[in-house]
Amino acid sequence: MRRFAAIAFLTLGLALPGCASQRSRDLEAGWELMQAQNYTAARDKYIEILAENPNEPFALLNLGVAYHNLGEYDLARQNYEAAIEHGKNAEVTRVVEEGSVKTTATTVADKGRDNLALLPKR
Repeated sequence: MRRFAAIAFLTLGLALPGCASQRSRDLEAGWELMQAQNYTAARDKYIEILAENPNEPFALLNLGVAYHNLGEYDLARQNYEAAIEHGKNAEVTRVVEEGSVKTTATTVADKGRDNLALLPKR
């Protein structure tokens, strides 16, 4: 059975001026919470990130995964759809699937579509 996947970010892809360093640290903190399956704390971290960067594709996707794991399927769907919209060029290098970190080459948008398909039908 395929499980939905949390994603990590490509650090080099975040080389934006100004807040990139703090944003990278915040995304990494959220990633660590996802790996630990602490979905409530991860949700809170990603909400915090999105308050300052509302179109951050990695945060949108992983917030969707956190909501998915917490059984908040409508909120998961909203975040997956936003991740698809904003994550077309955001490259993914790591995912957590079934508790294991795996290396991959995909985009946030593609992973968002994969995860969206795994939500229960309305």
